Amino acid sequence: MWHSHLVFHALCGGLGLTGVSARAQVVVDVAHCRAYEALEGDMTWEEARAAASARVYDGVPGYLAVVTSQHETDFLFNAFGARESYAIGGIQTGGPEPDGGWAWITGEAWDYTNWNPGEPNNVLIDGQPEDRLAWSGAGAPRWNDVAGDINQGPDLGQYRMDGYLVEYELREPCCPPDLTGEGDVNTNDFFLFLSYYQSQDPRADFSPGGGINTNDFFAYLAAYQAGC
Repeated sequence: MWHSHLVFHALCGGLGLTGVSARAQVVVDVAHCRAYEALEGDMTWEEARAAASARVYDGVPGYLAVVTSQHETDFLFNAFGARESYAIGGIQTGGPEPDGGWAWITGEAWDYTNWNPGEPNNVLIDGQPEDRLAWSGAGAPRWNDVAGDINQGPDLGQYRMDGYLVEYELREPCCPPDLTGEGDVNTNDFFLFLSYYQSQDPRADFSPGGGINTNDFFAYLAAYQAGC
């Protein structure tokens, strides 16, 4: 059986085991089981919606991000910084202009808004109503209403989508090595695993085959290093 002090020396001996919240471009909000990525692209809002729907992470399909809380706004801004003119998943389906009838493409409640001052304004460009939503993050994360195919037409240079934010609703538990449920992966999780491992607790079973053995230890070690 492995002993915690031996593992601790391995932990501190150059393996670089730290809490990680990102894999490549994808950033995971462990506390809410959501993953996100920010992708550049010169495209219309509708093209961005199709591109987001075609993406897959951890076996689940993506969709244009729906920003339903200040927590989510802050998380995205901290993760990706200022992203001017990035498509997100809001659409205006009716109601009085300029701010009536807005909804999320996922059907989630529209009970949080974060408009830029003076927005939405439904300014017509090429005669098109502004009935789609964009993240306008220059300086501070805010929203702007845009047309669905704003990158087309003679006024292309007036306003353009520069990319899109993708969201993934992950299966739970979305971060298996986060044993403490603190929302990240750190040494608290590692030593909790060790206590499970040494006591042969079923929660230490991180590899197929049943039973608690060194395969489980190294499986957890790999998950710990990968983070969330």
